[in-house]
Amino acid sequence: MIRIKEKKTQSLINMLDRKIPPVHFQFPDITIPEPETSHLGNGMPIHVFNSTSQPVVKLEIVLRNGGSKTDVKVGTSFLISKTLQSGTKSYTAQEITNQLAEKGAFLEVSSSFDYSIVTVYSLTKHLESLLPLIYEIVYLPKFPESEIELHKNILIAGLKTQNKKTSIIASKNFRKSVLGSDSPYGKIIREDDLKSLSANDLSEAYQNYISNIEIIINGNISSDLQSSIKSYFGSAAHSSNIIEPLSLNTSSDQKSLTSHFPLENSIQTSIRIGKRTLQKSAPDFHKLLIANHLLGGYFGSRLMSNIREEKGLTYGIYSSIVTFNDAAYFVIGSDVNGKDKELAIEEITKEIDKLKNGFNSKDELSLVKNHLLGSFQSDLSSPLSLSDKFKGIHLSNLTYKYYHNYLQEIKKFSETDLINITENYLNSDLIYCITAGS
Repeated sequence: MIRIKEKKTQSLINMLDRKIPPVHFQFPDITIPEPETSHLGNGMPIHVFNSTSQPVVKLEIVLRNGGSKTDVKVGTSFLISKTLQSGTKSYTAQEITNQLAEKGAFLEVSSSFDYSIVTVYSLTKHLESLLPLIYEIVYLPKFPESEIELHKNILIAGLKTQNKKTSIIASKNFRKSVLGSDSPYGKIIREDDLKSLSANDLSEAYQNYISNIEIIINGNISSDLQSSIKSYFGSAAHSSNIIEPLSLNTSSDQKSLTSHFPLENSIQTSIRIGKRTLQKSAPDFHKLLIANHLLGGYFGSRLMSNIREEKGLTYGIYSSIVTFNDAAYFVIGSDVNGKDKELAIEEITKEIDKLKNGFNSKDELSLVKNHLLGSFQSDLSSPLSLSDKFKGIHLSNLTYKYYHNYLQEIKKFSETDLINITENYLNSDLIYCITAGS
């Protein structure tokens, strides 16, 4: 019995004292692996990360003209991304599904404002046999009318569900308010937009979308597999010209900086607060990222400490910098009880303005720096994530110098930098406040 008590006592002594912050340490220089880039016979760029000995591969086919900002009709790229696997010249939708399942592969199509990506995850030994199918999905889709109507109905039902959520209503209207409804980044897809789209609309748009493609391949890649990919995709027609969107007007069209969108029977209010801000290529962008991280970019941020931990107004609150190729905005988001809306907004505004006073202590600065460096290093721990880091710069027309500058900026970021960045880009002047719910 005495020994058991001694063990329990020693265990209590060894417990982590959460009132004492962990010892900070200096991260070593971080190496960022880069791809081997070459061009196929038709000029199409291919970027290769031979990153792992595990028998897996991720193939990404980037449609650089496939973003919604080039849509002639709103919602076209979104519907294409949902119907691209619905049939090709040689395969039905069911045959596509069966082939992928038989090989244990997974194919997804994602669409954003600036581009679309067809991504295939596969065992290395099976990817070569899937190339004919992947090629047809990319270059020879049929867009059957029956499949389109099916997906339109599914998407419309999804929109109806989303539009009953305060968070969705607030986010959509915030983006439209800040970037402008005439901007390709501010437009909102509506049910009528999807209903009006036809198979012919999709087919015509897709011919433009596939006119500028790049390939990114990551994993365990043999020279034979590379040769097969080059053989299939090197013969396809290719253009390196990126289609200019119909309009790049990104000025706000809303006179009032504050708007509320009521939702019947809702007891919750979603809050979105923010403004237009710097794009990735701006000299001060990295400093802006660091200041944002301190404000609301991680669980120990000032917003989380005040609004959640101290005031108990929400389960979570965040701030982030959202970037596109031709626009960017800063946004704070949270969901609160409707009766606490005004108090939450007041406290959020206070926290923004308090940044002008710098740091509360040197420990706060060290914590933020170490968290950012640790997160960056963690992002590189998975071989298949290397292509994500590459896309983060390459598709914004940046180089790896962007990351090297970012890491250096984290290490030398000072209290003076925080004060200057806040005054120039994060102050509460001319800031939008969009709420939805009760």
